[in-house]
Amino acid sequence: MAASSQNRDREEADRPQQADLDRCVHCGLCLNSCPTYRELHLEMDSPRGRIYQMVQVSNGAPITESYVEHIELCLACRVARRPALPA
Repeated sequence: MAASSQNRDREEADRPQQADLDRCVHCGLCLNSCPTYRELHLEMDSPRGRIYQMVQVSNGAPITESYVEHIELCLACRVARRPALPA
Protein backbone atom coordinates (compact mmCIF):
# COMPACT_ATOMS: atom_id res chain seq x y z
CA MET A 1 0.00 0.00 0.00
CA ALA A 2 1.35 3.42 -0.89
CA ALA A 3 2.37 5.77 1.92
CA SER A 4 -0.26 8.38 0.99
CA SER A 5 -2.96 5.71 1.06
CA GLN A 6 -1.79 4.55 4.50
CA ASN A 7 -1.88 8.14 5.76
CA ARG A 8 -5.42 8.59 4.46
CA ASP A 9 -6.53 5.35 6.13
CA ARG A 10 -4.95 6.43 9.42
CA GLU A 11 -6.57 9.87 9.23
CA GLU A 12 -9.95 8.29 8.53
CA ALA A 13 -9.58 5.94 11.50
CA ASP A 14 -8.66 8.88 13.79
CA ARG A 15 -11.54 11.05 12.62
CA PRO A 16 -14.43 11.33 15.10
CA GLN A 17 -17.63 9.76 13.84
CA GLN A 18 -20.52 12.17 13.28
CA ALA A 19 -22.71 10.17 15.67
CA ASP A 20 -20.16 10.79 18.44
CA LEU A 21 -20.04 14.52 17.70
CA ASP A 22 -23.84 14.70 17.69
CA ARG A 23 -24.07 13.29 21.24
CA CYS A 24 -23.15 16.66 22.75
CA VAL A 25 -26.33 18.58 23.52
CA HIS A 26 -24.34 21.73 24.48
CA CYS A 27 -25.76 21.78 28.01
CA GLY A 28 -22.53 23.00 29.62
CA LEU A 29 -22.50 20.43 32.45
CA CYS A 30 -18.97 19.47 31.42
CA LEU A 31 -17.54 22.96 31.97
CA ASN A 32 -16.91 22.77 35.71
CA SER A 33 -15.35 19.32 35.38
CA CYS A 34 -12.92 20.23 32.60
CA PRO A 35 -9.46 21.11 33.96
CA THR A 36 -8.43 23.26 31.00
CA TYR A 37 -11.71 25.19 31.03
CA ARG A 38 -11.47 25.73 34.80
CA GLU A 39 -7.96 27.10 34.39
CA LEU A 40 -8.36 29.17 31.21
CA HIS A 41 -12.09 30.06 31.21
CA LEU A 42 -12.24 29.85 27.42
CA GLU A 43 -15.17 28.10 25.77
CA MET A 44 -12.94 26.70 23.03
CA ASP A 45 -10.90 24.94 25.73
CA SER A 46 -13.92 23.07 27.07
CA PRO A 47 -15.24 19.74 25.79
CA ARG A 48 -18.22 21.58 24.29
CA GLY A 49 -15.94 24.07 22.53
CA ARG A 50 -13.66 21.37 21.19
CA ILE A 51 -16.62 19.38 19.88
CA TYR A 52 -17.88 22.53 18.15
CA GLN A 53 -14.47 22.97 16.51
CA MET A 54 -14.33 19.31 15.43
CA VAL A 55 -17.77 19.63 13.83
CA GLN A 56 -16.61 22.70 11.92
CA VAL A 57 -13.52 20.89 10.62
CA SER A 58 -15.56 17.80 9.71
CA ASN A 59 -17.83 20.10 7.70
CA GLY A 60 -14.88 21.42 5.70
CA ALA A 61 -13.43 24.26 7.77
CA PRO A 62 -9.63 24.44 7.56
CA ILE A 63 -7.47 23.20 10.40
CA THR A 64 -5.91 26.41 11.69
CA GLU A 65 -3.19 27.09 14.25
CA SER A 66 -5.91 28.14 16.68
CA TYR A 67 -7.76 24.83 16.19
CA VAL A 68 -4.58 22.83 16.82
CA GLU A 69 -3.78 24.90 19.91
CA HIS A 70 -7.20 24.30 21.51
CA ILE A 71 -7.28 20.61 20.63
CA GLU A 72 -3.75 20.03 21.91
CA LEU A 73 -4.60 21.62 25.27
CA CYS A 74 -7.08 18.82 25.91
CA LEU A 75 -5.87 16.49 28.66
CA ALA A 76 -7.98 13.61 27.29
CA CYS A 77 -9.46 13.03 30.75
CA ARG A 78 -12.76 11.97 29.14
CA VAL A 79 -14.81 14.39 31.24
CA ALA A 80 -17.35 14.79 28.44
CA ARG A 81 -18.07 11.04 28.52
CA ARG A 82 -19.19 10.88 32.16
CA PRO A 83 -22.54 9.15 32.76
CA ALA A 84 -24.02 12.19 34.56
CA LEU A 85 -24.15 14.11 31.32
CA PRO A 86 -27.36 13.91 29.31
CA ALA A 87 -25.66 12.98 26.04
